[in-house]
Amino acid sequence: MHFACLTQLGTDSLSNQPLCCVPYCRLPVRTPLPQGSFKPFLAAKGKKITRNLTHIELRATAEQPSQQEVYEYITLFKVKDGVEVDLAESILDKFWSLQYMIPAGVLNGFAGPVKLIHADNPRLSMTHAVHLRFGSMQHIDQFRQHAKLQQVRNEADDMCDTMLEMVVAGQVPRDIEAIFRKGSDWDVGIDHILVLQVREDATNQEMQKFLQVLAELSSSPAINAMQTTHGSLHALSKSAVGTHVVFTRLSLQEQLDALLLSPPHHALIQADSRLPARVIASYAMTIAPAQKQQSCSPDGGGVLGVSKA
Repeated sequence: MHFACLTQLGTDSLSNQPLCCVPYCRLPVRTPLPQGSFKPFLAAKGKKITRNLTHIELRATAEQPSQQEVYEYITLFKVKDGVEVDLAESILDKFWSLQYMIPAGVLNGFAGPVKLIHADNPRLSMTHAVHLRFGSMQHIDQFRQHAKLQQVRNEADDMCDTMLEMVVAGQVPRDIEAIFRKGSDWDVGIDHILVLQVREDATNQEMQKFLQVLAELSSSPAINAMQTTHGSLHALSKSAVGTHVVFTRLSLQEQLDALLLSPPHHALIQADSRLPARVIASYAMTIAPAQKQQSCSPDGGGVLGVSKA
């Protein structure tokens, strides 16, 4: 395993432009990177990124808070051309509302339109998504087997070209706000969804280290994401794609732009073979302000046994 200091790549062109530096991180790659490998990504067309991006070292802190496992369940839709916007939104609202209609322990849920950032297959060009969080895989199984979900799926079949389900087990701090994503700050923002495929010759250790680098980058002052979860993809059907997913909740478009400008994400989009994974798809789901889209924790926090106090 080799590590590259990104602030030392392509330094000749940046020697007189200190504000164009990118965050410092230890990026795991499978062979040493030559000098200047990321020069096209540092400050395209002479644009300054931000003063806050200089010399930030992304290191795990010695004291990590206790973690709680959560299960992210997301359904992506590709609405057919010609379907009226109101009709598409009504189906999306029906999917989202199922968290209140099916007693299956949904911790919170968000829905919204999706912007495609990258996909290696045209069929993955999705238009909408619903993102629900559960406390266990058993709760997801109960939710997916419920008759009400089947009814809404049947309605959606007539207006969607593609529907894709994904489940990822991740970890968040064992804290009420982190688990249930409560409060007005969570009611607006952007969910970045990064679907990865591990390379056949990559080891599990290489992949886990790379996922940790992506998570540390998102939580650093350079990006300042609200939350990042990542993990292996649970295959729900033969049509499942990818092996790992990274979910990142961001407050502002500027944060997403900075994340996508970062060398690790650019290297992924460029399919750099020295990384342990490649991108299958990358999406940005817009969480719009709405009275309905509020985090919902069960009374007493009984699903996870976490106290509200």
